[in-house]
Amino acid sequence: MCDPPGPSPIGSFLELVAAQQAGGIPLGSAYGPRPDVPPVYSRRAFQAGMLRAAARGGSFATSGGKRRIEWMPAAICMLRGVNVGGHNSIKMESLRRMCESLGLRGAQTYVQSGNVVFKTTARDLSQLAKRIETKIEQTYGFRPTVIIRSTSELREVIGKNPFASRSGIEPSRLLVTFLATHPAPEVRDKMLGIKADPEELRIVGREVYAYFPNGIGRAKLSPALIERTLKTPGTGRNWNTVTKLLEMAEKLEAS
Repeated sequence: MCDPPGPSPIGSFLELVAAQQAGGIPLGSAYGPRPDVPPVYSRRAFQAGMLRAAARGGSFATSGGKRRIEWMPAAICMLRGVNVGGHNSIKMESLRRMCESLGLRGAQTYVQSGNVVFKTTARDLSQLAKRIETKIEQTYGFRPTVIIRSTSELREVIGKNPFASRSGIEPSRLLVTFLATHPAPEVRDKMLGIKADPEELRIVGREVYAYFPNGIGRAKLSPALIERTLKTPGTGRNWNTVTKLLEMAEKLEAS
């Protein structure tokens, strides 16, 4: 689901290798071979490595009777329409606690618009989004749309920015709308056919990139129009927020 950690120093990695080599535990596929790591045969190092790796987000699974240490990826969760105009209020501290209660580790929030980064073993992020929506409804009394992207998916969103080569683009005026599903071809074409100069819009997969040179406040290509036309819910974040969320997810994933 997510890219494995790269060659950057990760504290728990050496501990995992020590545990593996001391205890005969096959290392999870998220880590490639590291011939530069010397073997460690101390049983005490094995036990200590297991404990420290677990504290840092490593999880343990069994396969054929053998225990395997697995790396846990991060995901980015975005709530639609919370803390807007005094409606659908959620305190971020409370939101972090709620995520932790669902087994999502290391939850961190960013600003007040409902952005959470956490570690998860969930393979189906759409189902995880539904679980979070249900928990919010049970806890706070309303059900917002929840959109989740993996770290690698958000990295791809940034890499595919159709305005990246354009000079003079202001990050605060570039909005990415993250959709719950891929829009159907006919509604996609309809959306792209809307003329709203000087505003510009591009659709790449499940993301809508819209640039508002005069600001988002009175935009013709409003989030409501985008959602209504594409017939799928979504939530928008400006470019500054998008890049910050990726930075947070990569840092959490490497911890």
